[in-house]
Amino acid sequence: MAIKLVAFDLDFTLWNTGGVWVDCTTPPYSESNSKIYDARGLQMKLYPDAIEILSKLKNQGYMLALASRTEEPNWARQLIKLFELDSYFEFQEIYPTSKVKHLTKIANDADIDLSEILFFDDEMRNIYDTESIGVNAVHVPNGINDQLVFRNL
Repeated sequence: MAIKLVAFDLDFTLWNTGGVWVDCTTPPYSESNSKIYDARGLQMKLYPDAIEILSKLKNQGYMLALASRTEEPNWARQLIKLFELDSYFEFQEIYPTSKVKHLTKIANDADIDLSEILFFDDEMRNIYDTESIGVNAVHVPNGINDQLVFRNL
C-alpha cells in the first residue's frame, strides 16, 4: 500500500529541547532573539530541515501526525505553538503511552490502514513496537533531515 500519512515523534526527532526530553525541561518557555528557552536557559531547537520537510509533505498531499510519549503533554503543546507547528498536523496523539496506541488511534481517526503510515522516531523500541503492527517505521539517529524522510517515501 502507498503511504498516505507521515507521523513524527517529537523529542530528538523533530526537535531537541536542550539535550533532554521535553518533560525534563522547565517551563515557562520564552522567546528571545527568535530563539526559545526554558526557565533554566536550555535552548529549544527544531532540527534545521524540519519546517521545510513538513511544508513539502503537506504540499505533496500527505496527512501529517504527531505521536509523542511524554509525561507533560501540555509542555509539548506549548512548544508546538511556539514553533508554529500546529497548522501542519491533522492528528496529534501526545500523552504517556506506547506508540502502538498513538498510531492505532491516528490510523482509525484518519480512516487508513496502519501499513499506510510512515513513522519517524529516535528510539529503537518504538521502531520495533510499531513495525510489529504493520507501520513503516524509520529510525532517526540524529534528528530528522530531508534525505532521511524523502528516501523512505
